[in-house]
Amino acid sequence: MTEYQRALRQFARDTAGRPDAIARLHQDLQDRVGPPMAPEVLREALSPAEGAAERVEHRLGMEIRVARTPRWPVVAALSLAAAAGAVWFLQEEPTAPKPIESMASEEDTILPTPVPSPKKKVQVDPPEVAEVVAPEPQPENAPSVETLPPPSAVSGPLNQALASNTWTRLEATEHVEFQFRGDGHLGGSDAAPRIDWGTGTLGVEVEPNQGIDLRVQTREATVRVVGTGFEVTRNDLGTIVHVRHGRVAVDCVDGQKASLGKGESLECLPNSAAGLLARARALYHQPAPAEEVLSNIDLALTRAPRGSSIEAELLYLRAEVLLASSSPDARTAIESFIASSPPVRRTEARRLAIHAAVEAGDCEAALLHRTFLNDQEATKQVLQDLALCAPTE
Repeated sequence: MTEYQRALRQFARDTAGRPDAIARLHQDLQDRVGPPMAPEVLREALSPAEGAAERVEHRLGMEIRVARTPRWPVVAALSLAAAAGAVWFLQEEPTAPKPIESMASEEDTILPTPVPSPKKKVQVDPPEVAEVVAPEPQPENAPSVETLPPPSAVSGPLNQALASNTWTRLEATEHVEFQFRGDGHLGGSDAAPRIDWGTGTLGVEVEPNQGIDLRVQTREATVRVVGTGFEVTRNDLGTIVHVRHGRVAVDCVDGQKASLGKGESLECLPNSAAGLLARARALYHQPAPAEEVLSNIDLALTRAPRGSSIEAELLYLRAEVLLASSSPDARTAIESFIASSPPVRRTEARRLAIHAAVEAGDCEAALLHRTFLNDQEATKQVLQDLALCAPTE
């Protein structure tokens, strides 16, 4: 091989696209036209013209391969054309497929074959979501709904876990179908399915006039149905039942009872101190009005064991809500909580006390509470609060 041939081959290698440039092109094209279209646009832009491969093969006398000595001018011409095309494509429509590793050696140059377009996934719209709940927003191109096989083809008791982080469809029996995202358990029989639903949203379709006695049980409610379509959503706020069509009977553990028709909903509240604590926290972080949060806390305190960690958590949350709402009772609530030597939230209460004291202009009290915190416990917020108490020159 002459020095001139080596120089041309080196030029071809030096002008080849770098992997990082190809990756940037690919990402830019996805941002412009979207991931589903990027491979198609790229393939149309970079694929050889119709009949080009056959013409090159005929001229070179081999399968997409350049001869060693007599064809070096063709190699140079193809390399220069590829480099010019890459520069033009970078300027006009940046994109690229997955990086193609170079297979060239000192003796051979191989033309890359077009990258095939990836397989497209078939997408199915998710089920309806209860209107009274604020579920995670669904994108315009909704995710696929996974379909599970029926529990069993053999007649007998039903026994299957219902657990999925994505929308999943299950034909529970011949006349009952579920679409769910969450956790629960299916039991009972074909004629009387029983669902113990823990958390998330469960959509149920029961074929009418088939004598099906289906029931869904949560901590807050029991839902009974003969033939209808409805949804049960359970979260920290409680259990929400929404009827799409037909009619269902709902019994809440707090004593509420209702017969719901098409488009109607009912929310069953938690009944335990722990459940009401979770609901109060969820309301506080929405954020709901302070009066509504405090009402849930006060109800929970009537059901919490005295001196328990749950009672302490409720009292701390009450002080936090009062302070956030600029209530004049906030400092009193915080100081009372600290004085009770609670089993939890002592450090957090000191931080609240510092913030409340600084807001009230009581730097002496704020500095006193600081002495109960070590350096690791003194957060950025604490230091910012105490900076307001620093003497000014």
